[in-house]
Amino acid sequence: MQLYDYYRSSAGYRVQIALNLKGLNYTSREVHLLRDGGEQLKPEYRAINPQARVPSLMLDDGTVIIQSPAILEWLEETHPERPTLADVLLVPQVFNARRQAVPLDEFPKIAGVDAACAGIDAFARARPEAVRPARSSG
Repeated sequence: MQLYDYYRSSAGYRVQIALNLKGLNYTSREVHLLRDGGEQLKPEYRAINPQARVPSLMLDDGTVIIQSPAILEWLEETHPERPTLADVLLVPQVFNARRQAVPLDEFPKIAGVDAACAGIDAFARARPEAVRPARSSG
């Protein structure tokens, strides 16, 4: 499988978490959303995903699944061993809230779930800074 995503994409982040939780092997292919006007708009990527969005998951048989909810649903249906959907959707949003300096003091349960997930290797390996160090250039 090949996952086309961008390291700052919360949608790509959640798909990486789910793939890691499921223990599935995949190759990550960066689609830089800012470089050269956005690689997602280039004909090469639009041939994979006509919507020109990330993430896209290309299966080994060449089938492409686009949109993170559809990818997560496919993962749940084809690999039902571990439920993942709620935490996979929550953690990237908490990450974005913190990145934007949104106070989470009034949401201790959400912060608690995020903290518990941070100790799970599948989540740690998918964190944006683990996938690609943040750079000031975007």
